[in-house]
Amino acid sequence: MRFQNALDTKARSTTKSWTDVAYELGYFDQMHMVHDFNEFTGESPTETLRQMELIFRAQIDAVHAGRAAERSDTVRRFVI
Repeated sequence: MRFQNALDTKARSTTKSWTDVAYELGYFDQMHMVHDFNEFTGESPTETLRQMELIFRAQIDAVHAGRAAERSDTVRRFVI
């Protein structure tokens, strides 16, 4: 759950650093979060987000253009 929240948090707030995301979600440090990403995806947090953005590009563009609701219950989440 925390891994998913980290990915969602960073996707929604590009100005937050991965370190800020890690501490906000209760990771001991950024490397603890990086280890989770490597375990679950085989990639770094940045690379995982980049790949998810490529997969969900159409939905992201729709949200930014106001063509889709930004409510969390109507926008599909990045699920690995």
